[in-house]
Amino acid sequence: MATIFQQRKTTVFLAFCALVLLAFPASAQILDRTVAVVRLERTVNIGNRALNRQAALFESQMGRDLTAEERREVLESMINDELIAQAAARSGIDVSDSQLQQFIDQERRGLGPAVSEEQFRMLVEQQIGLSFDDYVAELRKQLLQQRYVQETQRQRLENIPEPSQSEIRQVFNENRSEFINPALVRFRHLYIDTRNMSDAQKDAAAARLESVWSDSDGSADAFTRLFQNASDSDQYDAADFGYMPQNDRQIRQIYGSDFVDTAFDLTTNEISGVVRSNIGVHVMQVTDSRQPRFLELDDQLFPGQDVTVRQNIVSYLMNERLQTEFQRAGNDALQALRDEAEITVHESRL
Repeated sequence: MATIFQQRKTTVFLAFCALVLLAFPASAQILDRTVAVVRLERTVNIGNRALNRQAALFESQMGRDLTAEERREVLESMINDELIAQAAARSGIDVSDSQLQQFIDQERRGLGPAVSEEQFRMLVEQQIGLSFDDYVAELRKQLLQQRYVQETQRQRLENIPEPSQSEIRQVFNENRSEFINPALVRFRHLYIDTRNMSDAQKDAAAARLESVWSDSDGSADAFTRLFQNASDSDQYDAADFGYMPQNDRQIRQIYGSDFVDTAFDLTTNEISGVVRSNIGVHVMQVTDSRQPRFLELDDQLFPGQDVTVRQNIVSYLMNERLQTEFQRAGNDALQALRDEAEITVHESRL
């Protein structure tokens, strides 16, 4: 997670530096050689002990000693962090515990629904090399920096021009092969969820659904009646599955390839027998099937969705522009704080 307030050209080292840089309490500066003094609203001494601590973290992760230039970059990042913290406090900008927890939960869910809080903590400590408390402290600092820029540079960030039609067309033409719908099938199904069932229970569920379907005449009208009456039945459920891509790895992993292949073997309006998936037993009726095709600018990205290719490109370009402008705004805001603040660096003590 790269820091958003750097004066120098971003490098891999600085991006790593921003991820693991930790705040160091001023109370620990006693009997410590001061390497920098920062004053915006209050005076804070950054000591050699704090700098050495940060340098040691990077050296441990990188497997080598820092160069003199890298060590100075660590110090500059510490100065920048202190300036933002003081400026945010002056402006009444803060990050609440609930906002912080919401972001942490979002990060954890991004790794997959099966990742527990305990597993997430272990991943943080193993992959990032920080204690979880230090990781949370770093996140709070990063969110505070983002909020400071958002609040103080709001007008600038809200007036980013939208891309022109020629820019949209250019992106489309350069990436035309990426805008394609795969083979798709849409179906509705009668089903019984067999998750958390034993093998014997799954067999019983399949037999129950087989009995429900065999008691009908097997026609499309019979399927429709069963589909419509599912809410009144305690034997099975029913739903419109929506469109399923043929080669979606996640769907094949969840439902099983046999289930997916059976759906694609059916023609429109054709009804399957009882089919087992990894999570249930089903009777399917295909309602639409589509072959792979290249999309045009005003086509939907995916059937049933409102977003078109054009809108997707606009969103991509606006997000790209926002990130660029956000970086510039952050740098400008930081430069203004540095111009306002009193900063003294003792070069001989680095």
